[in-house]
Amino acid sequence: MERDEGGNTLIKRLSASKHGAQIKIALLHPFKDVSDMHVACPERFRVRLQAAIARAVPFERRKPWRSGSMRLDRAVREQQDRLL
Repeated sequence: MERDEGGNTLIKRLSASKHGAQIKIALLHPFKDVSDMHVACPERFRVRLQAAIARAVPFERRKPWRSGSMRLDRAVREQQDRLL
């Protein structure tokens, strides 16, 4: 999810969705999106993407959307950084 107005709009729409309990958020930090992840290292793309999906958290567990970035618990971010 990009950290711009489009990302803000998506968060608002997901927040209003009746399917919120089924939505998970997979953070791709430090990558902007999956394309950026692939370009950075095509050889590791599949492993990185699978790891991001495995670490995805329910949308409802996210912290409020602030300053154009989605914030998650520090432990989740640290775990993600170790896997990159």
